[in-house]
Amino acid sequence: VIEVFDFDYPLMKEIGVKSMRPVVVSNALLIYIVALYDVVTLTIQDLWQSSKPLVIYIATVVAISSLEFCFFRRRIHCYVYSLHLCITREGIHLVQGKRKTCYGWACTDRCKTSKFVPFHKITACDIQESVDNTSSCDLNELSTVNVDTISSSARWFTRHELVISGLKDPHRFKETILAMKQVTSVNSGQVNLLRVEMISI
Repeated sequence: VIEVFDFDYPLMKEIGVKSMRPVVVSNALLIYIVALYDVVTLTIQDLWQSSKPLVIYIATVVAISSLEFCFFRRRIHCYVYSLHLCITREGIHLVQGKRKTCYGWACTDRCKTSKFVPFHKITACDIQESVDNTSSCDLNELSTVNVDTISSSARWFTRHELVISGLKDPHRFKETILAMKQVTSVNSGQVNLLRVEMISI
C-alpha cells in the first residue's frame, strides 16, 4: 500500500441524512394515505365485523413507518463508514466493508465488496468540485473524483469506471494517480524495450 485516503465521514453522513429525509417522510406519508384510504372504504358493518384485523393492520402500518424513521440514519451511518480507499503499486483499491441494511437484521447484511482499477487502464481522472449552498441539492457539497478507463470510454453512453465522493483531499488523490500512472508507463516502456533487445539478440 502506497497511500490511504480518508473520507470526510461526518460530512458524508450529514449530507446523506439531509438528502434521504424527504424520501423517508414521503414514503411514510404514502403508507399512511394508503392505510387511511383502506379504512375509509370499509363500511360500518365491515368495520364492526373486522375490528381486530383492522387494529392489527393499523398497528403494522405504524410500526413499519416508525422503523423507517428510526433506522434510516443508522443505514446511512453504516454505508458511509464502510468505505475505504487506498492506492497500491498496481492501482486503485476501493473497498466497502460488510454493513447493516434495511432494519439492521443479520439476514439483510451486505457482504464486503471491492473495486480495483489498474493504472495502465486509466485514461482520465477528473474532479468535480464541491458547491457551497443551502439548497436542497446537498450532494453538491461533496467533491467527486471521476476515474475513466479504456473500457468506460468505449461505451456509447457516459459512465465512469469509478466515482468517488467525499474525499478529504481529492486533489492529492488525483496527483498520486497521475504520478503512479506515469511511473507505470515508464516501467512498462523499459520492459518492452528490454524484450525487443532480447529478441534482436
